[in-house]
Amino acid sequence: MTDPAPPAADTAPLLDAALLADLAGRLSAAPQSPSEAAIRIRALGAETGLSVPLIQQLWRELAGEQRRRQGLPAVAVHAGRQPGRIVELARARFGAAARYLLAERPEIALAAARPPQGAAVIALDPDQAWWLRLLAEPELRVVGVLPDLFGHGPRAAFVVSPQAPEPTGSDETYLATDAAAPAAAVIQALGEAGLAADLVMDVGGLKLIAIAGYVQADDPRIAAAPGRLKGVIGAAPVPLDP
Repeated sequence: MTDPAPPAADTAPLLDAALLADLAGRLSAAPQSPSEAAIRIRALGAETGLSVPLIQQLWRELAGEQRRRQGLPAVAVHAGRQPGRIVELARARFGAAARYLLAERPEIALAAARPPQGAAVIALDPDQAWWLRLLAEPELRVVGVLPDLFGHGPRAAFVVSPQAPEPTGSDETYLATDAAAPAAAVIQALGEAGLAADLVMDVGGLKLIAIAGYVQADDPRIAAAPGRLKGVIGAAPVPLDP
């Protein structure tokens, strides 16, 4: 009887100290915005064969440690109705080393997120339309959505920052409007203007809409959306597929 053939060699790189050190050096080589980081993380995943979520979490832990060493303000977290889950998502987004401040109200978290180095994670609760306030605060924008891994549940919170979001090639843009028209009519109007959209939430007639792709705030197609008070409040990379 012949011996069975040995299993095929795994072509993926071993997760050893040298590889981790190399990744850490390349991820932290230069300051990066969240958008720049998302592009670099995807590229490193394709290059190394390691999972993108693993590389993403490594970068975030490094960024959290850097935030701590620089003495930057605590990340404000308004956890809403899901305190445990939102705090967990915030720590996964900003790293275990970063400092956190629990904010009782969304307004407190927004105030803590203001320039120059603020940041906030604010829950998307069905009875709070705090995101409409961003139309009056142009120095703040949505730059991330949580959870940010595909299959980990629906949108639960936004990351708000003074940093302007930038396109990564796989994004969604957020529109807030006070349109009295039904959400279906808002989405239809955007579709007729060439924008694919879906409803995130409707709070007493105030609507938060997600538009596929990266759309500039001054894009003329935004004017097609019904509403007196309306506008783009930010954008974020779509959740990564593990």
